[in-house]
Amino acid sequence: MKQANEALKKVKVGLTFYNDKEFTARCKYIEGLFVHNDWKMVDDAMTELSNYGMYFEVCELAEEMVLICGNSGDNKSANKYYKIAYQGNTEYGLWSNADKSFSEKQVNVY
Repeated sequence: MKQANEALKKVKVGLTFYNDKEFTARCKYIEGLFVHNDWKMVDDAMTELSNYGMYFEVCELAEEMVLICGNSGDNKSANKYYKIAYQGNTEYGLWSNADKSFSEKQVNVY
């Protein structure tokens, strides 16, 4: 684990130097999920990606969270991230509303 943390620190320095927004957010996601067990960091990373209009990337991370939550038996969180993944490809970035109840008007299927 110590080697992984050291590698993560080196990556973060490089990301700061190159100002890479996507991989900075992905790094936050990994750090939140695997280092600190802080799901707020995971959500913050997805928020950053959404703010940059990177909805496909939001969808990728949300789909991964569906599997992680589902495999651990946390169906409530799996459902939350399923909704995020579902909304991740919309042009409106509605994924931040995933915890709220959806009306049919909010869900843009096509």
